Amino acid sequence: MSPTGRGAATAFWVKVKNEMDDVGWDKSELAKRSGLARTTIDGLESGKRRPTVKTVHALADLFHIDRKEARRLAGLAPPEPAPVSVREAILASSVYTAEQKSMLLAMLDTIDRANAITPTD
Repeated sequence: MSPTGRGAATAFWVKVKNEMDDVGWDKSELAKRSGLARTTIDGLESGKRRPTVKTVHALADLFHIDRKEARRLAGLAPPEPAPVSVREAILASSVYTAEQKSMLLAMLDTIDRANAITPTD
């Protein structure tokens, strides 16, 4: 359970509930149209049931929610990794020696300087 007392998929259920409200469906209608058991729907709402990928995809497809976003909201996908700069990757790498890192960083500096030059007309 999450710190709020709800399951990890709370954000996904909120999205589904908003979509249900927009089209005027109750949980029985959602179960009928999605092909999911009413007990599955009730478990998602209460936070007592962690959704499966199959369940998330069924609901996402029904409401035209991007599947990747739906899995993220449901807690079934890892968060997107933070971007890492080339400089950070070189410095963090255990593959290169200190000398190789120094040379790579010098090359990167040269490329950065060359890209900063704007041609004149």
